[in-house]
Amino acid sequence: MQAVRRVKWMRVLLGVVLLALLFFFFNLKKSPSKTNVQENIKQKQLSQYLGYTFWQDIKYYKDHYNFEDVILEDVVLGMKACEKGETLALNMTIQEERQMASDLQKELYEKICAKNLLRAQEFLAKIAQKPSIFVVVDQQLYYEVLREGKGEFQVAPTSTCLFHYTIKTLDDSEIADTRQSAEPKRICLADVIPGLAQGLIGMREGERRKIYIHPDLGYRKVDWTVPPESLLLIDIELCEGEKKS
Repeated sequence: MQAVRRVKWMRVLLGVVLLALLFFFFNLKKSPSKTNVQENIKQKQLSQYLGYTFWQDIKYYKDHYNFEDVILEDVVLGMKACEKGETLALNMTIQEERQMASDLQKELYEKICAKNLLRAQEFLAKIAQKPSIFVVVDQQLYYEVLREGKGEFQVAPTSTCLFHYTIKTLDDSEIADTRQSAEPKRICLADVIPGLAQGLIGMREGERRKIYIHPDLGYRKVDWTVPPESLLLIDIELCEGEKKS
């Protein structure tokens, strides 16, 4: 009897163990591995980061240029349609869709231009009130002397001289900086934008100026490396004047 009981208990115990093992392996297949969990977390973080930065770009235009026509929910619908390879239900032909996109880009571009022009005018109006400011062209071109120069040489409209300079916009975006290379650049006044050429006249060797240039005397819309209709702030020093032959 005891032997029979032992066999029965062994069978029960074996059955419990088998059930436990089956349950363990079944859940092991259902549950993602630690590596898969980490990969899913990374994918989720990357996706959220891309969405966040993408909307930051849109929000910048919404906030700075009154571009209020973008709706988050519709942006998501458009992205989902693109992911599935579906076309947008806009009731438009392909040509009409392209024309709409082109018109929106032009509208945004003109808003950016108008905003930059207004900011330039407001900034120059404040700058003009500073006692240290020299007026070259009223409401359009000003400079202040950061360091006095020496010597008899003075920059003329036809001069070609060596300069160090840093060019920035009102947003503090850097356009160029010769000081990073430690090598000054040779500038011919006849070849540069009008605001810079006029702002350099009269400089002596060693002199350093900060020149404020209205878009009308700057790049306006012709240089794609500079935002359209941007005010330019140029910190420039004359390293070497024109050598007499």
